[in-house]
Amino acid sequence: MQNEWDPRTTLAMARGTRRALHGARMVTVAGGEGHGVVVNGPSCAHGAVTRYLTTGRPPAADATCGGR
Repeated sequence: MQNEWDPRTTLAMARGTRRALHGARMVTVAGGEGHGVVVNGPSCAHGAVTRYLTTGRPPAADATCGGR
């Protein structure tokens, strides 16, 4: 989970981490601001987080969703 405009973990840093983790998936919140995708209030990433935490299955592919 990554906000597009995270001031602490930049989008470039998150993409690099994603490439380094074999089998990982990344959901980017386009226009999202701040360091906490889930804890900073509702975002389009909540559905993906909830599905992963309740089923253990990551999204089928990397995805970008609209802002908050």
